[in-house]
Amino acid sequence: MNVLTGFRLVLVALAGLLSSTQVLSQAYPRQTVRIIVPFAPGSSTDTLARAAGLQLAERLGGSVVVENHAGGGGLVGLGMAARATPDGYTLLFTEAGSLVVQPHLRKELPYDPATSYTAIAKVGDVDVFFAAHPGVPANSMKEFIDLARANPDKYTMSNGGTGTTPHIAAEMLTQRANIKVQHVPYKGGGPATTAALGGEVSVVSSGAATIVPLVRAGKLRALGIASPKRRDFASDVPTVAEAGLPDFAASAFFGLFAPAGVPGPVLERLRSEMTVVANSEEFRKRAVAAGLVSDVVIGEDFARLIVRERQKWGEVIRAAGIKRDQ
Repeated sequence: MNVLTGFRLVLVALAGLLSSTQVLSQAYPRQTVRIIVPFAPGSSTDTLARAAGLQLAERLGGSVVVENHAGGGGLVGLGMAARATPDGYTLLFTEAGSLVVQPHLRKELPYDPATSYTAIAKVGDVDVFFAAHPGVPANSMKEFIDLARANPDKYTMSNGGTGTTPHIAAEMLTQRANIKVQHVPYKGGGPATTAALGGEVSVVSSGAATIVPLVRAGKLRALGIASPKRRDFASDVPTVAEAGLPDFAASAFFGLFAPAGVPGPVLERLRSEMTVVANSEEFRKRAVAAGLVSDVVIGEDFARLIVRERQKWGEVIRAAGIKRDQ
């Protein structure tokens, strides 16, 4: 075989590979795509996953369903996603704590935060919000801190599960404010918020997406938001830093992932479509109304961001004295 013939064969092979890649991408999806949410219905993660899933279905021209698999601070659903067949028909929508906080708190996880998933798209960040049951005699975070200092261990604070960002933010608050409250983990932000609504706990630490509508409705009383500055969607709510805790900030990124090993063409299709979804006016309106601060990061850039966040939160956890496996 001469050089020219060999070159032609290479071109034919490359053309065939390109053609098969295009066919695989265009054929996807042939069946329903499910998005696993590792927290209960009503949580910030669930709210945003459903908003994204609705538009992703339109972009893909197929069916997309959201399944809630709560438990273990998200570990149940995360484990399911990690074990799923990497064919693009099982995806994971989760928040930061799953991948950047849990590794610093758990000696054993049903997934490897560094290798079990492939990053598709970050859709934005949700600040941690602290709100009280109306029966708590405090109208601000400063008043609650003074109240808790005067009554050690009298008040309770719910969160969406051990190792979630709201849990770590609550631990940071008690450490920095030098107060003692009882932290009560639930299976997601929804149940944690319901507990505060019913007076089972004094205060809830959860994503703004879950809390803001209830504060606006007068069902909970806003204490403070853990953002660097006041947010437009809750401009009347002071930051935790304004209560005398300088530089106090805690937010969780939210994004879509696939089990590691999804075929390249399918992964690129998902990344491409989610870029459009996350930047669309319709999704932005839904997300901002739910308390999301838009910040879209795609693919490998998102993966590198996760590595940086994991290092940052590790430093926070160690500084706060939070122990592993608590």
